[in-house]
Amino acid sequence: MAFIPKPVITGTALPTTYIWELAAIEDLKIDPDFKRLLLRLYQNIAETNSAVNTKANGIYDRQVATSSKLFFSSNTANTSQLRPGIETAVIFPALPNAGTVSVAHNIKCTTTTEFVIIEGAASKKTAAFSYLPLPFASSIDVAHNIEVTVDATNVNITTGFNYSAYSGVIILELILQ
Repeated sequence: MAFIPKPVITGTALPTTYIWELAAIEDLKIDPDFKRLLLRLYQNIAETNSAVNTKANGIYDRQVATSSKLFFSSNTANTSQLRPGIETAVIFPALPNAGTVSVAHNIKCTTTTEFVIIEGAASKKTAAFSYLPLPFASSIDVAHNIEVTVDATNVNITTGFNYSAYSGVIILELILQ
């Protein structure tokens, strides 16, 4: 069932707008040194909130969550309009044996949906542990490559070799208008 991602606000999302009205602080009938202290405290809180909000973080889960990254809008002339990054994880229990396997990402794609990161890793946890980045460009030959694509419904992994002993996780990061 497709849905429009509504970010789960977890982790850090602190307000960066005015917490106190500066004019209200300046109008207070208090010691000027105390006013300066209040203004400095306000500035420190705003700077701290801004620093925390620009730190990249995320919860890699099957639900959609904010990544704490902000992206400019490429769909409008106003590039100062920032949009939040949204992340989700797509789990592949097994990669294909020389073919394509698709897993639904459950994101309702529109004309304003922009994927900015499509990446992941595959793990083979048998006697000979092995890990591969996804997508994967083989140095052996093209048939050993692993291609990762995203369409309006699914994340698709295509191989020309038997990678069925591997499981994988794809992380999708996107921005919405």
